[in-house]
Amino acid sequence: MNLRLFVIESTALFMLMLCAGTTSAYGGDVDSGDTIAIKKAVTSWLCWDKYWGWGPYELGRLLPIKIKSDGKAFYVWVDDLVVMDQVRMAAFYEGRMKDGRAAVILREAYDLSGHPRASTKKKKKEGTFESGGPAVTGSSLPQQRSEMFDTGLVIHTDLAIPTDCTPHYEAATQEKDLMMKTIIKTIKDHLTFSLVKKGSANTTKLKMVIANFNVDYPSTYVLIEPGNTVYSVALHDAQDYDSHLFEREGAYPADVDEEPSAELVSRIKKNGIVKEINIQPLSK
Repeated sequence: MNLRLFVIESTALFMLMLCAGTTSAYGGDVDSGDTIAIKKAVTSWLCWDKYWGWGPYELGRLLPIKIKSDGKAFYVWVDDLVVMDQVRMAAFYEGRMKDGRAAVILREAYDLSGHPRASTKKKKKEGTFESGGPAVTGSSLPQQRSEMFDTGLVIHTDLAIPTDCTPHYEAATQEKDLMMKTIIKTIKDHLTFSLVKKGSANTTKLKMVIANFNVDYPSTYVLIEPGNTVYSVALHDAQDYDSHLFEREGAYPADVDEEPSAELVSRIKKNGIVKEINIQPLSK
């Protein structure tokens, strides 16, 4: 399974608790508890993407947004999420509500300025960008997405982008311990398969550096040394955050990052949890 596609479909599975109502600074609707949960899910995604992904967001901004929700699914449109280098980018989010919590499962962004931008990344879907690459132009999808908010019950409110997106990690829990064990097993299985393909029967000692994470993160990274090989690891099922499907199966969707940036490698090490592992491709 290609994780870059998975991240587009599943990105940012952040679960936020129900809160009290507030009033929009732009003079829009009064925010209900569900609306606040949705906004927090989106801002959590933005901070995760700002630190770990592409995320050229200007921190500390307050932006008008539109929300549609039926209590189970929600949709968000944000104009001018990014304004830079003569480029205007809007964003569309889709998510799910459950037990008063909101989870973003899809993020798309669109360059609405009409200025094409070159990229060395492979474009998976015209009109969108993935974490790590810019948007592209020439698709009717942005218009289709934005027109969703022209009819029906639409909530007009504002989104406050945090002023600081430095990650803060929660204390260890039984759930996080299970996720950590699943990450280790996933990467060890990938490495074992790789050695088998190469025909190696020797035990190989490696250092696994797991980028620290909170249990609501959509994904994390694993650095393998020596060699600076980086894996992207998805941590949740897009359609049901609470299912723990991957943990029950004993493996997460994971892909090798073909072109990890020096900044990404540095941040993995800075936030890393180090594990010494032995890879033994053939049982004795």
